[in-house]
Amino acid sequence: MAHLSGEMITTLFFDIGGVLLNVHPERTVQYLSDCTDVSVEEIRKRFPKDVHNEYEQGNLSDREWFLAIKESLPQPCCLIESDFWRAWKLLLGEEMETTKILKKLADTYSVWLLSNTNPQHIRDVIDTRYAFPHLIDGAVYSFNVGLRKPHKEIFLTAAKLAGTRPENSIFIDDMAENIYAAIEVGFTGIQYFSPEQFNATEVFINLNKDEYITKPKTWFYDLTAATGLQFIGNNKSQSTYRIQGKLGYKFSNRCLANLFGTRSNIASATAAGFTYTEVGLRFKWLLFNHPIFKFKTN
Repeated sequence: MAHLSGEMITTLFFDIGGVLLNVHPERTVQYLSDCTDVSVEEIRKRFPKDVHNEYEQGNLSDREWFLAIKESLPQPCCLIESDFWRAWKLLLGEEMETTKILKKLADTYSVWLLSNTNPQHIRDVIDTRYAFPHLIDGAVYSFNVGLRKPHKEIFLTAAKLAGTRPENSIFIDDMAENIYAAIEVGFTGIQYFSPEQFNATEVFINLNKDEYITKPKTWFYDLTAATGLQFIGNNKSQSTYRIQGKLGYKFSNRCLANLFGTRSNIASATAAGFTYTEVGLRFKWLLFNHPIFKFKTN
C-alpha cells in the first residue's frame, strides 16, 4: 500500500474516457454529418450540452436523448434512430496503455471506475467490447447516482459505495476541473494525459562546476532553479517550478561522492498533480585506471 500525506491509500478510482479509452467525438460528428447532410461545424455548434448532462445524470431515456439530438439539428431532419446509435458508439475507441496495469493494481488496491457516462455506452459497448470492466472491483457511473463530475457530491458518493474514505483514495482523470473537485473533498488527484497533449516552457538559471573537469581533492556542484508554464490538452496553463542541486567532492580521478536533490511540480510523462521530491547520496568508485574492454567503431 502507498502512503500519501500520512494516509494509507487503499482505493483507486479511474475515469474512463481519456484515461482507459481513447474517445473520438470527431468520428461521431462525421457519421451524423454523412447521414443528415448537415455540416460538421453546424452539428458541433448545435450540440445540446445541457440535455447531454441530463442524459448522463440518468434523467433522460435513450429514446429521449436521440430525439433531443434530432431536434437540435436543422429541420426537417432525416436522422433515423439506428444511424444515431451507430454514430454514438463510434465515440468510444481503443483501449489505452493504462488498462494493462489494472490487473496488477488490483492485487494491492481496490480499483473502481468513476465516470460521467450513459447507459447506452456502458450496456452496449464498454461491458461487451472491452476487458477492463472485468478487472475492477466496482464502478460509479453518473447516470446511476444522478450526479456528474465535477460535482463534489459524486466523489463522496463514490467513496461511500467503495467502502473507503476520500483520504484513502486516489482519483485519476484527464480533466483538471474534475481533479480539483476531488482534491477539495479529500482525495489525492492525478491528472492523466498522453505525452502528445503535454507542452511546457520554462526559464532557468544554472550554476555548474562539472565533476568531469574538476581536479582531485576539489569540490564540484550543480544548481538549477527554473520556473515556467505547462499546458496539458485544452486545460488552462499551470505554473511550474523546478529546483535541482548537487554538491560533491572528488577524492581522486577514480573516486567521488555527492549529495543531490530535486523538488518540482512539473508533470511527469503522463501524470500531473504531484509535487515531486527526491534526495539522495551517490558514491562512485572506478575499480581500474583504464577500461577493461575497448570497442572499435567504423
